[in-house]
Amino acid sequence: MSGKNFDDVIKRKLAKLEEIRQERKQLEVLKSARDAEKAKEKYIKKIKSFVDFDKICEETLRLTPQIENPTVSSSKKKENENIQILKDNVETPKRDISEKLSKLTVFHTEITDIQPRDILTSTKSTQTKNSNACLQRLEGGFKSKLPPGCMSPGLPKVEFVLPAITRLESIIEERKAVTELTEEEKLAFISNTNFQNALKRIGSVVENVVANNRDITKDYTRPNTSIDDADDVSCSGVLLNVMFECELTTNRCITDMDWSPFVADRIVASYHSNVNEPLAPEGMTLVWNASFGKTYPEYIMHSSSAVMSICFDNFDPNIIIGGTYSGQIVMWDTRSPKSIPIQTTKLNSGAHVQPIRSLNINSHNIYSISSDGRFCTWNMDMLSKPIDVFTLGTKQKRPIAATCMTFTDIEYNDFLVGGEDGCVYKANRFDANAGIKAKYEQHDCPISGISMSHSSASEFNHLFLTSSIDSTIKLWSLHSENPLHTIYNNFDYVMDISWCPTNPALFGTVNESGHIDLWNINMDSEEPIVSTIVDGQPALNRFSWMPNAKHIAVGDLDGRLYLYEADNRLTQPVHNENSALIETLDMLRQKSLIRD
Repeated sequence: MSGKNFDDVIKRKLAKLEEIRQERKQLEVLKSARDAEKAKEKYIKKIKSFVDFDKICEETLRLTPQIENPTVSSSKKKENENIQILKDNVETPKRDISEKLSKLTVFHTEITDIQPRDILTSTKSTQTKNSNACLQRLEGGFKSKLPPGCMSPGLPKVEFVLPAITRLESIIEERKAVTELTEEEKLAFISNTNFQNALKRIGSVVENVVANNRDITKDYTRPNTSIDDADDVSCSGVLLNVMFECELTTNRCITDMDWSPFVADRIVASYHSNVNEPLAPEGMTLVWNASFGKTYPEYIMHSSSAVMSICFDNFDPNIIIGGTYSGQIVMWDTRSPKSIPIQTTKLNSGAHVQPIRSLNINSHNIYSISSDGRFCTWNMDMLSKPIDVFTLGTKQKRPIAATCMTFTDIEYNDFLVGGEDGCVYKANRFDANAGIKAKYEQHDCPISGISMSHSSASEFNHLFLTSSIDSTIKLWSLHSENPLHTIYNNFDYVMDISWCPTNPALFGTVNESGHIDLWNINMDSEEPIVSTIVDGQPALNRFSWMPNAKHIAVGDLDGRLYLYEADNRLTQPVHNENSALIETLDMLRQKSLIRD
């Protein structure tokens, strides 16, 4: 379209708009004229009604009859004269009322609203919410009708004024006025899962106090001064305190145990699958309490695969980590209303594909090792993929079939691994050449347990113990590839071993014939100082000390968990325990040199 054509179109459009505006103006003028005509007609009708009324009045006055009585007195005549005068006045020519009304016009007046002036008054009293009401009561006491602001004669009426109420006091008063809940509200409150979990936790604490008959006013943090410091530590050994067993654990082998670092009496145990019940969950983890005195667990947790290793989190008392037969890492939370894990690693995460034999938590990382020798590092906050993965292998590049693992106290990144070939491997997890650093080979059968010394003395933190199915127990030093001492256990399979956390010379073992043996190297390096046989002589496979060495937990192949109380004189070291252990180690080194 050219420019001229576009201008013509615009002009036509504008002209058409102007015509429409003119038509609208004409219509508005016609409408206003019609409205004026209608108002005028209405106004004329009103005027005509007024004129008709005046005519009716005049006719009425003219038709009034005049009665003449000859006997009327002079006074009556005067009245008649006055009436005649009035008639004359009425008949006088007057201006038409329409002329009067025609001069009337309509005026629009502006209405002005003047607000009354507020008279403000003030007093020296404290201004509160009730000050205005109090002022009104005081002003009402004056029985005068003077304008506001003017003082009334006489004394005012004195009334009591309530003190000021703060916001906190008002909230407290509102909380005191508690309304009773209805039956439906009570039922909804009781059926809430958060309320049930909180009640369960509080009930467990109260049950713990009642079961132990503890004195809440006593300071249990002070050391026990009743320990006998004499050289003679003869004692009664260990006594069975309670046996944990229920229908859930029947025919389930205990695979691992761990004590809670937060609740001293709480222990978790992992169980293998029950072949007699194919519909039951494959894996099971139960949390028991040693002080309750009841044979039913506090918490029951399940998994889709058998749980091979278990441990508590070092920073959260409610988190439990497990390693399964399928190679997955699972995480439970005791606060969760469900018994299934809250987190689970994936099978295709590039980590474990065989059973996880051991777990260890250090800082916020999880370290796991499986039967194929694969070592993985996980982050607690993200289990979807491991941080680091490498395989422990021999010089022939064959993977190590790991059975157990423990970290050393000398080097943060060093750890020991026991294998099915009877060897112990020292490895490093954080190095340019991460992998095997040293090898200790002396056992003839797979290693069943390994334990590092928990002594705070630096002279003993290089010692570790191993147990094997070859019925031997060996004492090692990280500084030597040969064992310091070997103990033969009468041809019974030694299934597990653990060093006492309080006494550097004491450790315990269990074997397949139902024996619980406690050894003290300072007292006897060949025979246990305490040996207890469990009733029925079940095959024991797990041994664990309580962190304060007050109790010993033992598990068997039938799913029973035994809790024994250890004598305090046995687990607490005497004043010369460390020096005696140093002498014993020197003597054992000399014997090993002579034997070699």
